[in-house]
Amino acid sequence: MFDLTQEELAGILKVTQQTIARWETGKAEPNLAALSDLAVILNTSVDELLGIDRFPKMIEKGYRQSVYLDHMGGFWGHLGLLYPNETKTRWYPITQDTANFIERCLRARQEEGGGDWTIVSTLNNRLLVFAMQAMKRVWLLDNNAEQPNDDWELTWDGYQGLSPEIYRALEERFFGLDEQYQAAYPAALRNILDEIVKEDGFDDEAKIAERILDTHIHFRDGTLIHYWIETQDIMNLVLDAESGASRIFRINGGEFKSYYPATSIRMIDLPLLQYRAAEKRNAKSLEEEGNAR
Repeated sequence: MFDLTQEELAGILKVTQQTIARWETGKAEPNLAALSDLAVILNTSVDELLGIDRFPKMIEKGYRQSVYLDHMGGFWGHLGLLYPNETKTRWYPITQDTANFIERCLRARQEEGGGDWTIVSTLNNRLLVFAMQAMKRVWLLDNNAEQPNDDWELTWDGYQGLSPEIYRALEERFFGLDEQYQAAYPAALRNILDEIVKEDGFDDEAKIAERILDTHIHFRDGTLIHYWIETQDIMNLVLDAESGASRIFRINGGEFKSYYPATSIRMIDLPLLQYRAAEKRNAKSLEEEGNAR
């Protein structure tokens, strides 16, 4: 199982080697607590361990990449986005598939002109909707390459990203009910979260919301705002960007409605798990409608 032996994995999960063997052969299945631990160890999600084919995979279309890339494919390196009139690049951990997708987008724009927006997922729980023509430089930096000495500042999760279960559990820890959090996540995972909270400065709910739940809108004039938007609104926003037809983006926050000219925006940085939730909900609705016919 990846680079771990059955014995090593059993030691980490505090189960017997025979239990691991039964899981691998399908003679038994791990419980939810063990699945959560496995997801963290393998840098994937419980959904992916269970098989995300329960929901239709998105098809790579135009300049929108499937957000259901397998995290088990592993960390490849970084996407770097440098804005005009800035000296520091924004770095995002990505897979090899994402790097290949971005290269295809760049080639298509060279040859055909292409659309306005490129849409990619990252390994640190972000879905990026960005205008390639509004960037000063786009980097694809293999992890084996030498890092730029004077331009290498990473966010708290910006090196390789974290397991999707970590982000989901952080949200539950701060915004869910404590008894549900205690029941849903095993002690080993809760200890990891305690270390993250301690080391990375999660000292209030506003900060955790900004980092993992908010949508960040980067304007071409250099300003930035962020706020929480409804899950379905995230889905609609991505569809509008994908279509390329929308010249006005509606990005509502709570009870207020906001409209932004597309030409004023450089990038929209969205929470990936919330987008996945909308995808799953839509897929389930379509399935139910199909069964009802």
